[in-house]
Amino acid sequence: MGQFNKSSSQRATVNGQLAVNISAGLQSPAFCRDAHQDGLLYSLATPHVGSYNAPSRMSPARILNISVRPRDQATVVDLDGAIDIQNSKGLRTALFEKLAETPRLAVNMAGIRYIDSSGIATLIEVLKRAQDLKKDFLLFGLGPSVYNVLKLTNLLGVFRIADTEEDALKPK
Repeated sequence: MGQFNKSSSQRATVNGQLAVNISAGLQSPAFCRDAHQDGLLYSLATPHVGSYNAPSRMSPARILNISVRPRDQATVVDLDGAIDIQNSKGLRTALFEKLAETPRLAVNMAGIRYIDSSGIATLIEVLKRAQDLKKDFLLFGLGPSVYNVLKLTNLLGVFRIADTEEDALKPK
């Protein structure tokens, strides 16, 4: 497991699997509910301001759950929730760590309902690292919100994108 800030990270074993919860400035971080068999589950919880004019009023935390599953000659990372500036650093750390361990990293974006520019920057950083290491990095299961952001930023052609996990795991 990579280095996480000990003051904002909690580790626990859930159903015999390692589960990691990373929070960004929360008084009581959200805890992982379960872990996938033969994989890891990370839960990144981040607060965000509900209104620009009322920064003291906090809305519910944005949570990003990250689960990792080994598959044949690849690793699948399932994401669920929102990717924002508060949790993108933790996502970057997790993806860099898994990229170092596998020839192909396939990221399931089906559960992502929100992504901001820091999340896009994280994906670009991981893509660049994969290219430097001569490894495969691809996205699959893009929902409308992620697809629209990638289209708006002219990045659809930059990433390898597959519709399904099966397609993502096929040889080039």
